[in-house]
Amino acid sequence: MFKKLLTTYVSSFKGLSKEVWCLSIAMFINRAGTMVIPFMSLYLTSHYKYSLTDVAWVLSSFGLGGVFGSYIGGILSDKKGFYPILLIGFITPGLFLIPLGYLTEFYMLCTGIFVIAMLAEFSKPAAFVAIFNYSNEENRTRSVSLLRLSIHLGLSLGPFLGGFLIVYTTYKSLFFIDGITCILSGIFVVLFLRKNEITAKLEKIKPKKDLKISKLFFSYMIVTFIMTFVYIQLLATLPLFYKQVYLFSEVVIGIIIGINGFLIFVFEMPLVHYLERKGIAKQQILKFSLVLFSASFVLLAMPSHIVFVIGSIILFSLAQSIGFPFLNTLVLNESSSETKGRDMGYFTISVAIGKLVGLNVGLQLVDYLGYAKTWVFMIILLVIAFVFVKNKNNELNKKSLKKGYQ
Repeated sequence: MFKKLLTTYVSSFKGLSKEVWCLSIAMFINRAGTMVIPFMSLYLTSHYKYSLTDVAWVLSSFGLGGVFGSYIGGILSDKKGFYPILLIGFITPGLFLIPLGYLTEFYMLCTGIFVIAMLAEFSKPAAFVAIFNYSNEENRTRSVSLLRLSIHLGLSLGPFLGGFLIVYTTYKSLFFIDGITCILSGIFVVLFLRKNEITAKLEKIKPKKDLKISKLFFSYMIVTFIMTFVYIQLLATLPLFYKQVYLFSEVVIGIIIGINGFLIFVFEMPLVHYLERKGIAKQQILKFSLVLFSASFVLLAMPSHIVFVIGSIILFSLAQSIGFPFLNTLVLNESSSETKGRDMGYFTISVAIGKLVGLNVGLQLVDYLGYAKTWVFMIILLVIAFVFVKNKNNELNKKSLKKGYQ
């Protein structure tokens, strides 16, 4: 039985290009040092006695920087190619993260985090363009999943190690480790993902100046915004919830967040591979993921018990595992081949805005309404996204039927 499961798991990784693997490893190195943002709210409230409102604005500068970085990174990926943009997005944030640990003044912190987020987001549209060029229709979702897998494996390791570093060293060590891993990821790209290998495969297409995005693509951007808004609570309100309601230590909080990354690492690729082989419509899978997200917040709204915490993080992780890969593939397939970088820049802008608004509004809601009503708000948002996807799916089915009769 175990051997069969292992064989199935390994087979889900077969057929992916060498470049996809190299890019994913670089992304893992980059994300393995992600320690600053997950603990930023605790760092500012416990060490510098920042109010939740101030913390919300500091974290919002992270999201705002991401908006600008996504747009600029997408445009530059079309104009300069995605290789140099990947390098900028990997290396330069590390140069700013190390000195960020010595900033304590509110406006300086906001500025520093804004710059770091802007530079880091350069890599997002560039990475999606790279994935599109290094995959085909049959393995594109799995290629996206491998990239996501490397990200979440890194994100599970980062907070886990970060919790121990806080306990046994200081918060400032997080900034140093985070910065070093960013620089190392860029070095890995230079060594193993050479420029000539990439540019040889990148099809040169001259984009049309007046090319507009489709209505369906815009619809996916809205769904992406809502899902990102909900997901970012894992790094914004949930750590505070675990600390203030359950009185968990930083180590336990790091372990819980680490469970999220571990579950995605174990289940995402096999689940995606299984669902692809079953031929289930991507829109249907997306709707089911929204149901799982909603169920995770229902458990958080229950009376305080560790069982609900564990159950919630499991459902939350499964929702991510099947929701985001298929959403990303839908977006990639719907984007224009002539302006792939620009379109994926718009897509990552919707992600960045989701982070920006989610970080700020999530903390503001907790401050003014409390945790229970905040979770209800998340559920309402997810219901809206579900209805939105369902309506768009019905429109696509009607169009398909009309074409069939013509």
